Amino acid sequence: MNQKKRRTAAVKCAVTSSAGLCMAGTIIRFRGLAYASAAADRYLILADAFTVPGVIIFLLGVLVILAKEGAFDGVFYAAGYAVSMLIPGIGRELESYGSYLERKRKKGSLGGFCIFFVIGGIFMAAASVFIILFYRVGIIFS
Repeated sequence: MNQKKRRTAAVKCAVTSSAGLCMAGTIIRFRGLAYASAAADRYLILADAFTVPGVIIFLLGVLVILAKEGAFDGVFYAAGYAVSMLIPGIGRELESYGSYLERKRKKGSLGGFCIFFVIGGIFMAAASVFIILFYRVGIIFS
């Protein structure tokens, strides 16, 4: 069981990291790092490229925690209720909000998503390094 948890954590880490690196690579490509001549411009592009995925991944972790705590249960119940009322023939039995909450709590909760905070923090730390380098180079050459 412990081996399975490690493998799952490694897969989550790899997927999250690769998604962040893809976002960073896209930003680097669109901002034109290869064509930046000044060191300050390169550091600024790299700072932007690591800040955006870091913030997105970190806030995704916050969103998962909010969903885990039930902040969106009412919205999901209302949407499901509206869909079942508007689309005939779905065959869903209408349940009360209380029974919906009980069913959701029995189903289990999301777990092991603190990796979003770790990976997002690593991206933001790298962005901080590039921001510091940007200001150092800007001060030296100005």
